[in-house]
Amino acid sequence: MTETMLAERFHAADRSITLEDIPIPHPGPGEVLIKVAYCGICHSDLSLISGAFPASRPAVTQGHEASGTIVELGAGVTGWKEGDRVIPSAGRPCLKCRKCRRGAFTDCLSLNLMAFAYDGAWAEYHVAQASGMTKIPDNVPMDQAALLADAVSTPYAAVVRTGKVHMGNAVAVWGVGGVGTHLVQLAKLAGGVPVIAIDLNDAVLERAKRLGADHTLRSDDPELMQKIEDITNGRMIDVAFDAVGIKPTLRACVDSLDVDGKAVSVGLSSRTSTPARSWTSTCTASRFSATSVTSARTSPCWPRCCRPTASTSRSRSPRSFRCRRSRAALRSWSPIRATRSVSSSSPDAVQS
Repeated sequence: MTETMLAERFHAADRSITLEDIPIPHPGPGEVLIKVAYCGICHSDLSLISGAFPASRPAVTQGHEASGTIVELGAGVTGWKEGDRVIPSAGRPCLKCRKCRRGAFTDCLSLNLMAFAYDGAWAEYHVAQASGMTKIPDNVPMDQAALLADAVSTPYAAVVRTGKVHMGNAVAVWGVGGVGTHLVQLAKLAGGVPVIAIDLNDAVLERAKRLGADHTLRSDDPELMQKIEDITNGRMIDVAFDAVGIKPTLRACVDSLDVDGKAVSVGLSSRTSTPARSWTSTCTASRFSATSVTSARTSPCWPRCCRPTASTSRSRSPRSFRCRRSRAALRSWSPIRATRSVSSSSPDAVQS
């Protein structure tokens, strides 16, 4: 093996990228050296280059969706051998936060992201922690395996762990690019019905339809919410995913929810913002998810059709609410509970 390798390097000072000949790193204790086969281009990589995302280091090798083969083991590594085909983890625990001190490394509160906090895999070789790798089955091609590191694992966690989509859930996905398309497919596999794909691009909507979406809608349609209500026979959405990461799409997700519905924000953008505390509805919010906490049996069906107006904010009589379910629910409704403002204190978060 030669002593140097080619690597893409991002320089924060002028946001330039260069192809450089740099020393091949060697694995330390608990680490392995991987010969990179493929590494994807994530939108977050482009956002670092454009300046939409802040840089963590003066210079870094980008790329975090990688697959490759182990060529060297560091001291103390067990369970792996040279020649194993693997996917490196796209992050490393900080080992300092309260979760890490308890051994819950996957719940680290200050995760170091690959290609941002340490060198990534837009290079011929990459050093990875042995404890976070995934072995690639023999029947999975390396180019497809590279996508699993982020473009599949992130939406999988959103659907299964955070959104908890299950049989019969009505699901809507705002933004069906790379991550959003996988959200559609995974929601379908989890039993979601109907699965509605929503975007501004007709080409990606056609692709989402081909890959499993039951319905496709344009996000700029002024009748969007009415069409969602018609598709779901008035039920609205149980789990809504925002794969764009801007306030209008997250707001639309929340507006589409049925009682006890859940909105999960997966996308990131330069305009990403936490839901404002002034959003008065039946949901709480965390860094990544906005989750309804009220029951259909005990509260009006906000945020869909029964938000209080100036004429109803004081009295809230049964005639003030349009739907039959809300009028019936008022018999046991607690105004204090139903007007709970959005909070950012929930611990739930999308894990990838």
